Amino acid sequence: MSRDEQDKRLTRIRSLIAIVNMLSEELQESTVERDEFGSILDAANDGIFVIDIGTKEIISVNKAGREQLGYNETELIGRPFTELYAPEDLDSIKMHIGELMISGSVIFEARQLHKDGSFVYVEVSSKVFTYKGQHVIQSFVRDIRARKSAEQQVLRQAEQLAKTNQALQQFNYVATHDLKEPLRNLNSLFAYLKEEGSLSEDQSLIVNKMTGVTKRLEQTITDLNEVIQLTQKNKDSQETVDIQSVIDDINADMEAQIQKSGTKLEVDLHAFKTVTYSTVQLKSIIQNLVSNAIKYRKDDVNPAVKITAGIKDGWKFLEVKDNGKGIDLQKYGKKLFGLFQRFDLDAQGKGIGLYTVKQIVEQRGGWIEVQSEPNVGSVFTVFLHNGVNPIQA
Repeated sequence: MSRDEQDKRLTRIRSLIAIVNMLSEELQESTVERDEFGSILDAANDGIFVIDIGTKEIISVNKAGREQLGYNETELIGRPFTELYAPEDLDSIKMHIGELMISGSVIFEARQLHKDGSFVYVEVSSKVFTYKGQHVIQSFVRDIRARKSAEQQVLRQAEQLAKTNQALQQFNYVATHDLKEPLRNLNSLFAYLKEEGSLSEDQSLIVNKMTGVTKRLEQTITDLNEVIQLTQKNKDSQETVDIQSVIDDINADMEAQIQKSGTKLEVDLHAFKTVTYSTVQLKSIIQNLVSNAIKYRKDDVNPAVKITAGIKDGWKFLEVKDNGKGIDLQKYGKKLFGLFQRFDLDAQGKGIGLYTVKQIVEQRGGWIEVQSEPNVGSVFTVFLHNGVNPIQA
């Protein structure tokens, strides 16, 4: 939990404790019965424990606190509160109690012991105050098992992602060193057989077909290696990227393709001009989308591509809109971002561009959306994320 979150939580706890203290004082000064005051505490969703500051024994506990641990009130009153926590957490708890004695308040996480022996992950917010003329510790104890379960799920997914990345890096090595060399040897052998001139017409046909197969396989391995390099390289890089400079580089790299196709490229960066990202990966994202817009253009219309920066719900995004052939999303939507997926065989392409874009964007915590209509065009919206606060990217 961040310091700001702790301060906000502490402010809420202090306000609640102030109300409880006020009610306690009114209880002692008026004719309100003790069980009526107890019913007010029992209405709280969190466990509320009142602990003797000297003996560390439980003086009072509300209904939520009892139900959270499976005990009745008699089993808890007079019991040292430390008996309710996992033995492994006691050293940490003693440290927090020491902090409480100095500062007057503290927030920490620990594991309570349920009556059945299971652990209950809790967040404890404690404060020292006066109760019936004596100094006591009042602790608000919140069950955070659901949150902890979600955190553990995220950790498991992160571990799985790390294993996947390691496997990809291993494949990259194998593809580069162990697979390409045998294919090169085969192609050399086929070239030798053709040059030697002793092959019959049928044999030459077979050798030519096998040469084509091995070259396509070698190209596929090269493409896979390229995907891995683009998605893995600079994946943790964070720098302030000037978007217009990236687009200028893309213009220079694709100058011949842009001029030959008559593409009109329009850029609107009024919403923001920089973003915290990897320069290499942002260039790959934009260049792949612009390249696709040109590849899948209409035969009788010059391509018009517009790159727009925008902000939605605190998220920075880049939108790439074209007037090309469009995509039938009902037919191809689920396969659109798949590896080696192509939907227009007349257009040149390998089917790795959109896959690469999606992998980069999601790896960095963002996502990509697409709107498209056949014969009208497509709009790809890439929501960027810098791993901290998107609006500050």
